[in-house]
Amino acid sequence: MITEWFRSTSKNRNCSIDSIYYRSVLQEGGRSLVLFADRRDLRLTDDEIEALTKSDSQERWMLKWRQKQGWLQLVQVKLQRAPKSS
Repeated sequence: MITEWFRSTSKNRNCSIDSIYYRSVLQEGGRSLVLFADRRDLRLTDDEIEALTKSDSQERWMLKWRQKQGWLQLVQVKLQRAPKSS
């Protein structure tokens, strides 16, 4: 909840907060990171753009143009299941 407050407050004050990094409550010594991003912030590969746009060249052009402003890109996928709580 508090992270959403930071996000909305920063937008209302015309300042930009891309992320918050803080001490984890769940894991001693751990850290948590919240990224404030939406689809306009994503950087996609050409293959991802092709898959998303099918044959619409105008939409493809728009996505490629938006990539110049993007700052977040998925570089690896790793699935890790949280331990079951007792």
